[in-house]
Amino acid sequence: MRSSSKEGRIIGIRHRVKQTAEGEAHPTQVAIFTDGRWLTLNLPDEQAELDFINGRFPVAYRDVKATDDISGYVPRHLKLRELKKTDDRSVYPANLVIEQGKQHFVVHRVPVAFDGLRPNDTVVIPMGGSGDYLAYAISNIGRKKNIPLYRVPPAVLKDFRADDDKDKDAQRVAELFIQDSAKFYFVRPRDRDLIQVRELFRSREEAMKARIACEQRLHSTFIGRTFCNEEGGFPEGDIEKLFDSVKANDIIFQSLFSEEKLRNTELDKALRKLPVYNQVFAPIQGMGPLIAARIISIIGDIRLFWEESEGAEKRMQELYAIYDPIERQYFQPIKSEIKDRFKPGDTIFDQLVVAREHYRARGNDEATRRLQTAIDAHKERGELRRKAWKLSKANFQAFLGVHLVQDEQKENWVFPRKRRGARCNWNPTGRQALFLFGEQVNKMPDSKWGQRYRDNKVRLQEKHPEPVVDENGKKRYTKGHIHNMGRWRTLTQFAGWLFKEWTQLEHELSRSEG
Repeated sequence: MRSSSKEGRIIGIRHRVKQTAEGEAHPTQVAIFTDGRWLTLNLPDEQAELDFINGRFPVAYRDVKATDDISGYVPRHLKLRELKKTDDRSVYPANLVIEQGKQHFVVHRVPVAFDGLRPNDTVVIPMGGSGDYLAYAISNIGRKKNIPLYRVPPAVLKDFRADDDKDKDAQRVAELFIQDSAKFYFVRPRDRDLIQVRELFRSREEAMKARIACEQRLHSTFIGRTFCNEEGGFPEGDIEKLFDSVKANDIIFQSLFSEEKLRNTELDKALRKLPVYNQVFAPIQGMGPLIAARIISIIGDIRLFWEESEGAEKRMQELYAIYDPIERQYFQPIKSEIKDRFKPGDTIFDQLVVAREHYRARGNDEATRRLQTAIDAHKERGELRRKAWKLSKANFQAFLGVHLVQDEQKENWVFPRKRRGARCNWNPTGRQALFLFGEQVNKMPDSKWGQRYRDNKVRLQEKHPEPVVDENGKKRYTKGHIHNMGRWRTLTQFAGWLFKEWTQLEHELSRSEG
């Protein structure tokens, strides 16, 4: 393990929702590796998390003394015991009795030691999930206190965990960082911007749902009062226009409407700070800010979906060990001599081929043979990358619910559908966003994806020119069926394109950031 005395402490965090639906306590778990040993802490609520971030989380207490001045302590850090009405308060020192509303408490313990983030600590936490806002806060304060924050994809942590349970994930994520920090990603300012968009989108959705619920209550009350009017006589005019007047004069509804409008403005402003929105989503015809916000907020960091083919990491290292010394010995010394023969956009693979032909023309069989070995190694690395790319793209499409699965007979690949009693393994918000995008491009036949939509329907119609009836008596390949098939086929292609563009942008930005 790495030494923590010189490099600072390693802090692993497993963030959890503090209480389950059944009322079971689920505190956030913290594991600190320092001086060759582990210290574990439980943070029971969000206030405890903030105290830990600020370095003021109590970890040790002592019994109070009658002469203690408790004014210097933060009230929430004091251990209190409630005084009953039958208790004689005069037996307790007045400086130790606290009044809260109609209740009285006596201080019986005070904190003597605190822990939390310190300069030169290194914090590690899994990507995504409920821990995003905690990661934002740690990263933000870490800029000022030299506390770097790194995150790891959950799939990597899952592989490291193997068959063990999650109870020790706080320590496990720190152990993984100590063993192989290359699997972790440093949290950058634009990662915080992504987290902020995610939180603002959640706030916008809650505001929208509150406004809709209020509107439904108003409508139900308005209809009830209109029909159940004891004085008789019903209002003249369009009932919906009358209801619009009721909404316009309802203070609660107008407040919720204004809140939703404010949340939309905040979300739009945060979206425009993201390179992925400005460079990938905004230019797409039919992709409005709210549809883009849905996709960006549920995806978060595109690196979550990056995977390597089985055994690829070890083999990639082996291949690097093969071609690197060959390139140093035979390619680098002649690179400037043959650079005029390189074409724009040539990869290192292409340049090695040129170098091999250079040596072959001069009769240097040893250099030709060795460079061929390096070329073969690069070719194998390229194949490993292609396999990893296909796997990563498939994971991305499956997360959005636009992938293909085998039917029950394992004979054909079919588009997944939600069925009663079956668990859907895709994100419903992401699939809904793609559905809405499909509806938009259907109205824009001249747009890039509108044209793709039409082309897919034409090909499907040519493949299935006439409707058929299956063994269950269900009619297939009707115009409506072809329309739906074309839509989802287009959205599957769009998801693959989006993954490619987003990944390429991530690589470009990472290179520019060094």
